[in-house]
Amino acid sequence: MNRRHFLKVAGVSTAAAAAQGCSTRRGPDKVIAYPASSETNKPGISTEFATVCRECPAGCGLIAIARDGRAIKVDGNPDHPINAGKLCLRGQSSLQGLYNPDRLRGPLARDEHGRLAPISWEEAEKRLDASLGSLNGKSVAWIGQVETGAFDRLTDAWLAAVAPSSTRIRYETYAYEPLRAAAGAMLGQAVIPRFRIDEARTLICFGADFLETWLSNVEYARQFGEWRRARTEGKHHGRYVFIGPRLSLTGANADEWIAVRPGAEEIVARALSLLAAAKGRVPAEAASLAESAGVPVETLSRLAREFASGPSLALPPGSAQDGPRAVAVHEAVLRLNQAVGNVGRTVLVDAPHALSTASRHQETMSLVSDMREGKFGALFVHRANPVYALPPSAGFAEALKSVPEVISFSSYPDETTALATLVLPDHTPLESWGEYSPRSGVNGLMQPAVAPVFDTRATGDVLLASAARAGHNLGAAEFREYLRKEHGGDDAAWAALLQLGGAFSEPAPTPARAAAPLSAPSGPAPVPVAPADGRLVLHIYPSLHFYDGRTANRPWAQEIPDPMAKAVWGSWAEIHPDAAKRFGVQDGDVMALETAAGRIEAPALLTDRVVSGVVAIQRGQGHTNLGRFADGIGVNPLALLPAVVEPASGALVVSGGDVAVRKLAVRRPPVVLQTSMKQVGAAIARAVTVAQLAWTRRKGGLNGEGGEEEGPLRGRKNPSLYANAQHPKHHWGMAIDLDTCLGCNACVASCYAENNVPVVGREGCSRGREMSWLRIENYTEEGASGLLRIQAKKPADTGPRTNLTRFFPMLCQQCDNAPCEYVCPVDATVHSSEGLNMQVYNRCVGTRYCSNNCPYKVRRFNFFPPAFEPPLDQQLNPEVTVRSKGVMEKCTFCIQRIEAGKVQAKAEGRPVRDGEIRTACQNACPTDAIVFGDLKDENSRAAQLAKGARGYGALEELNTLPNVTYLARVRAE
Repeated sequence: MNRRHFLKVAGVSTAAAAAQGCSTRRGPDKVIAYPASSETNKPGISTEFATVCRECPAGCGLIAIARDGRAIKVDGNPDHPINAGKLCLRGQSSLQGLYNPDRLRGPLARDEHGRLAPISWEEAEKRLDASLGSLNGKSVAWIGQVETGAFDRLTDAWLAAVAPSSTRIRYETYAYEPLRAAAGAMLGQAVIPRFRIDEARTLICFGADFLETWLSNVEYARQFGEWRRARTEGKHHGRYVFIGPRLSLTGANADEWIAVRPGAEEIVARALSLLAAAKGRVPAEAASLAESAGVPVETLSRLAREFASGPSLALPPGSAQDGPRAVAVHEAVLRLNQAVGNVGRTVLVDAPHALSTASRHQETMSLVSDMREGKFGALFVHRANPVYALPPSAGFAEALKSVPEVISFSSYPDETTALATLVLPDHTPLESWGEYSPRSGVNGLMQPAVAPVFDTRATGDVLLASAARAGHNLGAAEFREYLRKEHGGDDAAWAALLQLGGAFSEPAPTPARAAAPLSAPSGPAPVPVAPADGRLVLHIYPSLHFYDGRTANRPWAQEIPDPMAKAVWGSWAEIHPDAAKRFGVQDGDVMALETAAGRIEAPALLTDRVVSGVVAIQRGQGHTNLGRFADGIGVNPLALLPAVVEPASGALVVSGGDVAVRKLAVRRPPVVLQTSMKQVGAAIARAVTVAQLAWTRRKGGLNGEGGEEEGPLRGRKNPSLYANAQHPKHHWGMAIDLDTCLGCNACVASCYAENNVPVVGREGCSRGREMSWLRIENYTEEGASGLLRIQAKKPADTGPRTNLTRFFPMLCQQCDNAPCEYVCPVDATVHSSEGLNMQVYNRCVGTRYCSNNCPYKVRRFNFFPPAFEPPLDQQLNPEVTVRSKGVMEKCTFCIQRIEAGKVQAKAEGRPVRDGEIRTACQNACPTDAIVFGDLKDENSRAAQLAKGARGYGALEELNTLPNVTYLARVRAE
């Protein structure tokens, strides 16, 4: 038998065995595949299911890709109006929520030893019935995430049937109570408005992290990408200005940062309103306010003129700035929008966000008080973790001791579930039926993409069965049937809804309102917060990766670097170098931060991206019972907060308090994966002004910081080693627009998922062993031409001076003149006829010569065997080899997708169409900053962008001839 015949026989035998093994897995029952795929689950063929992401309240549409009974990838649903096919890092990590090895495997109950022990579902049902039957006249409470549609109505119906006297808390950590209260006062409806960034020219953000966690970050990132693209194309010359005490990822994408001390946002908003209404004059009150805020009045006058000159938008603060005057700050921002007629144009109340129905923090505190007084016989917790998400000073954990029965429906172990008496684990969203409507007109439907991984049950099924046993008919025996009846229609209509992913009918735009007369602000202007001696103002901000902490048990979220700090696997306290000098703190020194409410310890991360009187800490870490990927990692800064409620809105007061700072005799530097953010004149991440862009378009090249007189792709003097004749059919390439790249890491997470990239943990990262094929570099360039102009009275009170923050995706450049190929002694890295730098894993012997010779440092060496602990191994993409210890790996432009696209085109007897092959990173990017295509096709979008005036190659002076073209960032004048 020759080698070819042996491999053929072995391959057929293996496929047959795999198919036989997979046949024992029960596929999801009566789910409807997305139209791009077959409705049947055929062995070896991927099937796509349209559903909804529930990792945060934004409610993006998902396409879950399943194969042989396993979900292997999630992408955005292109038909969903919220995300239009895009997906953030948290959405990508939902796959690791499904296959998390620490998931609850079945029901649990507190035994005679006080421990949660496994029980059967039959016993669990008896325990549940007994809990409801032994209330002894006490009422029942329910605390769970904001729901809409069928499950929301079922919950109310079940509570009314089994416990007429009940309390329901629709709990969300970020409920935006101040925004709702301010909208009620200023707009006549106490709801969360809809904002249209893409319809504005001048954009002012008073701290809302709309590119990270605020309301609907993927939707707003899409709009912001359109705003940036319109400016680059010359459709407007607007400016984006960020105002706040810390430069977040959202702020780093601004044209200008006005750094202010905490509490000064309201002062700036008031001054801008006065200046916008004065139409060129400078009222004395506005000048006084500017001086109080520490901002030159000339700066605010110029900004007010720009804001009033056309369609504009002022976004309110985020939850990090919910202080004692949070409602007043939001009112001041809405008043600014009213003053120039933005209401009805860029501020809309026609389709309020679902979070408008969330309970206020004050209601949660009332629940805690009632629990402590023994008013409840049972508390039900559904997809909420208040023990962790509330400050310990709120006393939720202590109050639980006064509730006889605590029933949790959590899919994972968490801090609240650890205190439950009965645990009835729910399916994860990728295993569930349901629906979610983030705003009116957008109703996304959920369907399971896979059969339940463990012995869990849908909470809807548990409630319906419980009601039936108690003699109540709630209309259906199973929640799937309940959901189906809610939507009516025939089978064909129902199937069409599931295939599309829901019913979408955006409301017609409401007429714009005329500019409102400037109303008087409520009360005197505040004074910016100034800490006492030996103290700093505490700034607790939400996490792009962990949201409020609910996704901290996802290894991708832990290992992908924070976009600003570039740190992983831990917590850190950001402190300005001037403040650090006062406290004798150096980078990596552990600081003790203490308030009357509590104390934490965190390593210092010195940065000029916070004002000097502030110490900033990220939320989401410091878990004690969320599984191996989260427990004991970092700290929870909520331990420093007193349980104070703002009277005007009922929100938790997060901002404005100060902390005592003390250096400890311990060093524990955070693990930072990018050690330098300076380009040192290398011009890796380039930028041009609008005027320079106009000039370079006239001259046909980029005449910015690089100094080229011709476009870099046109002025090459050295020919490629691989002439055009050696790319006979295709020449694959990529164009990355730095002007629309936000640094959000969605592409990085998608690459991890698509290409089976392993995580190496904190220890591995600390030794430089990270394995990501794609990284987002963060450069801050100093100089007079910088993007971020800081305006303030006192230099010590501001962030970075005249800085330009640029995000730069770095992956294998697929060089035509690749240095790695010369030095490999075994031809493990070779060039294809289609312009790809190939890596042959079974040839690689691990010399690492290729990595040493790569100027981009994008090749990863497997120092350790990749670990995918079951059931995490079920997420692996069968189209991509899982690499072994001792071999090199890197980006391949998703060659598996390239080959699939070519096969499909050949089967249909046609050439490959431009845009039909999309890499994983391209699919995820919220702003379409990444474009992939055939450079041999001169009409392809990738080829057109590569020839554009802003195009250049990274380190092209080395004559590597990369097939990745970067488009320089465009900044305001």
